[in-house]
Amino acid sequence: MIQDYIIIRNQSIIERFFLCDIVYIEIDGSLLTINTIENRKFNCTMTLKAISAKLPEYFLRINKNRVINTLKMKSYHRKRFLVTLTDDSVHRVSQRRVSALFKTLTS
Repeated sequence: MIQDYIIIRNQSIIERFFLCDIVYIEIDGSLLTINTIENRKFNCTMTLKAISAKLPEYFLRINKNRVINTLKMKSYHRKRFLVTLTDDSVHRVSQRRVSALFKTLTS
């Protein structure tokens, strides 16, 4: 059964996020930040690899620090390798991950 939410906890809070509300997830050092459509940020200590394993295939790792919800993608600039999401945030796609991005978008 596919769940439409993910449960994440930090030191003091256990939070449920609906997958449709997550725009992107980023990591800075050991701090993982989940960014939602309400411009809310939730911080926890978890690896990007660990959270990626819990997410469905439309969440895609685009570089070593970021996972995006491809359903929230507004545009992709092919020459600059930049993705713009529905919250108007812009993220760089590593050249190694461009083919995975196209594969996800065309499937």
